[in-house]
Amino acid sequence: MVFFATATLLIAITACTKNKTEAADPSKVTLSNCSKAAVNTSAYICFDSVVSESRCPIGVVCIWAGYVMIKTSFHENGNTHSFRMMIPYIKGLGAANDTAINGYRIVFKDLTPYPDMTKPVPVPAIPTATIEITH
Repeated sequence: MVFFATATLLIAITACTKNKTEAADPSKVTLSNCSKAAVNTSAYICFDSVVSESRCPIGVVCIWAGYVMIKTSFHENGNTHSFRMMIPYIKGLGAANDTAINGYRIVFKDLTPYPDMTKPVPVPAIPTATIEITH
């Protein structure tokens, strides 16, 4: 019994150890948070809200793929630029999947989690946007 308890404890401790050398992906931003500043600049982007989520869920047959639109704010040189981004781009909905501001190219690549009807209703996950910024 003592051996089993010790083995269980060692497995739990090993499973919880985090790899501290693994760098966080700077292009991933969680809802209501901001990315880290781009290398050698003070520019960063904030994921402010999900405006619309209408992507066709996994496990559902849809007549169109849908889209997701988010509200963001880009900060550089003391200036704030607020705008909406969407994937995929659909003309006429008031947003694009990429933009350029003062030499920075900003591209909205993905939003997770993706809607999925094949799984039981989970505890709501915090949305994470993948937004690339290049200079």
